[in-house]
Amino acid sequence: MSYDADTPRRRYFSDDSVSALQREWADLRKDVNEVLSKPEVAKLPEVRALKDRLQEALRSASDTVADVSHGIGKQVRYTASAVDEYVRDRPWKFAVGAAAVGLVVGLLLGRRR
Repeated sequence: MSYDADTPRRRYFSDDSVSALQREWADLRKDVNEVLSKPEVAKLPEVRALKDRLQEALRSASDTVADVSHGIGKQVRYTASAVDEYVRDRPWKFAVGAAAVGLVVGLLLGRRR
């Protein structure tokens, strides 16, 4: 069984986490570029050199963030697919495991009273 990332019922929290990471990174880049684009900042040669280095670092880090966020999303979708496939292929194992956990929790809660 393969995983279809476009199936809405199979969307997991990681899609939101990846989107949040990308939004935060975009906001940081926007803020840094805003500061670096001010004319008063560009007047000093040392600041211009720093600006160039920062912009190159931002480009490099942006590529890394994009790669990592893509990798995280892909890995979580793969893991979710594997778990889904495992449960579908072995429903009795899963049902027995869930029942055992329910029994233990029930016994523990029963003792508290």
